[in-house]
Amino acid sequence: MAKGLEDTLMYTYNRFIAHNDVGDSPANFGISREEFHQAMIERHKKWPLSLNATSTHDTKRGEDARARLNVISDLADEWMQKVNEWFSINCSIKQNEIPDANKEYFIYQTLVATYPISGVVDDDYLSRLLSYIKKFLRETKTDSSWAKPNAEYEETCKNFVQQILKTGSAFINSFLSFQKKIERYGVYNSLTQLILKFTCPGVPDVYQGCECWDFSLVDPDNLRPVDYSLRQKALEELKEISHQENFIQKLFDDYPSAKLKLWLTQKLMELR
Repeated sequence: MAKGLEDTLMYTYNRFIAHNDVGDSPANFGISREEFHQAMIERHKKWPLSLNATSTHDTKRGEDARARLNVISDLADEWMQKVNEWFSINCSIKQNEIPDANKEYFIYQTLVATYPISGVVDDDYLSRLLSYIKKFLRETKTDSSWAKPNAEYEETCKNFVQQILKTGSAFINSFLSFQKKIERYGVYNSLTQLILKFTCPGVPDVYQGCECWDFSLVDPDNLRPVDYSLRQKALEELKEISHQENFIQKLFDDYPSAKLKLWLTQKLMELR
């Protein structure tokens, strides 16, 4: 079941990859507010001790990456306009029509979801991204696989990604302003998701490192060591400035530091 659905279909059916994840389904496209409340009433009655998990060792992408992707559903027209523009401007970069449209669309969604909050594509991000691309291509099992790796095909796809991410490329010039909009709206989605995880029926679970923004990719990327000393220091700094005027607004203004999510996680822990 896992190999057929999670490790094949969820890498090949790329209509909206936010729903291509463990515990989710590509067929899901949201429910009404009334349906949600009814589902929570049923959950409270029948499964009050269920796990409320938004990231685990097995999820395909970090919880905040999915929160960014979900913004697309509110900007659908603009999103498709941008995607068509990217298909057009990146057409000349392709070699032998590689990657195909399905895989190229997957790449654009991945970039919107995981692009560094710093706005800079450093060596670390690029290395992680290219490793993910290789795993993605092998999991699809269409042009490469773990059993029969096609190194030439994989390198062509990775070269495409590297070329479009070059500073000053036509793609980057088109991509950055739109991605920044997705990023900012994604912050609100992330915080709303966090609040629901802690306040809906069930037991909230915070996966390692997710006290701060988590734009990880699938394992082994989401198994990287967590800098807990950094988080401890941030908690101490939050304690020192929490009495300041406009404290929460300052956290929002400084959202790239992730102190906003860390602070809200701590407050929700205290509430529980």
